[in-house]
This record gives sequence, C-alpha cells and structure tokens, in this order.
Amino acid sequence: MDRRPVKLVLDVLLMLLGALLGMAANYATSQTDQVPWPLRLLREWSVPLVAVVLLLLVAGQVWLHFLERPVAITRTWNSSQPPYPGLEAFTEDDAGVFFGRDREIRDLVGRLNPSAPTRAHRFVAVIGPSGSGKSSLVRAGLLPALGRRRGLWVITPPFAPGADPLASFTSTLAAVLPDMTVEQVQTELAQGPAGVRRCLDRLRTARGGRAAPVLLVVDQLEELLTLTGAQDRGRVPLADR
Repeated sequence: MDRRPVKLVLDVLLMLLGALLGMAANYATSQTDQVPWPLRLLREWSVPLVAVVLLLLVAGQVWLHFLERPVAITRTWNSSQPPYPGLEAFTEDDAGVFFGRDREIRDLVGRLNPSAPTRAHRFVAVIGPSGSGKSSLVRAGLLPALGRRRGLWVITPPFAPGADPLASFTSTLAAVLPDMTVEQVQTELAQGPAGVRRCLDRLRTARGGRAAPVLLVVDQLEELLTLTGAQDRGRVPLADR
C-alpha cells in the first residue's frame, strides 16, 4: 500500500482540526453571556483536545517516517567466492562487495522512488566515461537497493540493444514471462507501445503486483546509435517513449 497519500491527508486533516479547535475555543472563551452547551463543552476541553491533536500529529509523523524511511544498504557475501570480477562489471550477485557508491545509489533510488510519487522520473540515464562503473552501479547497487524497498518493484533483467535491439528486448521479456514464447512476445511488440503495455501487465500479474512499477534496464544504451541504423531504432517500441 502506498502510504504517501495517507500521510498527506492525515497532515491536512490534523492541521485543519487543530486550527478549527483553536478558533472555536477562542470564540467560546470570548463569550461573557450564557453560552450554548456545545461551546461550553468545547471551552472546557479545548486545551486537552488541542494537546491530543498535536500528539497525534507528532505520533503520525514519526510512524510514517519509520514506514517510509529508506532501506539501509546491507551486504552479504559468500566468503568462498572471489570478491573481484576482474574486467567484468559487478552484478547483483556481487552486491555484497560493492562499496563506495552509496550516495549515488541513494540518488538513483530517490529519482525512481521519491517520497512524492509525482516527482518520480520515468527515464533515468546513468552517464559517464567508459570504464567508470556505470553498469556496476546499476546492477550491483541500484537493483539490489530497489529489491529491498518495501514497495514491490518488478525489474526486468538488464539487456544491451546490440545490433538487433528489438530481438534483445524480445528475448529479455520472454525470459521473465513464463506463459509467453519468444514468438508471442515478438507479435505483441510488433503492435507498438500498446503491445509493450500488455506484456508489462502480464509481467506484473506473474510477479504478484498488478500496480507495481516496472523498471526496464537497458545497458549500453548508446548501442542504439553506434550499432543500429535509423530503421532498426524505429522498430524498438520504447524508442518514442
């Protein structure tokens, strides 16, 4: 359940209630003549009620803070496994020995899954010189961090466009859609963005999160420009999204 709208409603209602209690109490205590019993009751209990509302506001804020606080970056590692992948990029299996990029990991998570849903980025690019660790940051940093979030994320395996980006994307989706073959996925993708949405809806259903956000991870995105022509790029359903 997304608790952020609940937090906003709770804040507004509690602040409004506190303001109304203050105004009503001020009105009730300013009357010197006979006061109706509801205002008389409010006058007698206005201070305790305001105190209770403030305590509820503080308690609600603390409760929601603990529910929505970022998950700490924790690492586990099999000591019998070599900690260095050599010239290869770190993967999710290497997350236990991936250090030094916590700030960048939190920044990426904050862009994809911010406190305010309306501020979420639909497209996040990780840009840097060749060999600077972009793939490692995403695979061994971002993906494990999203997997530990309390909200359910559906993440497709990272894929590189290569010389045939549509075939790469098709194979990636078919690998995580147990009820569809490569040919069926290819038929759906040929329908354009509508076909992509149907595939992603099936993926959400298979992972048990019908409203969960889906993250498509494209590694070496520059291959769309360096290895493919304009005609091949136009065949990728996500190229215009």
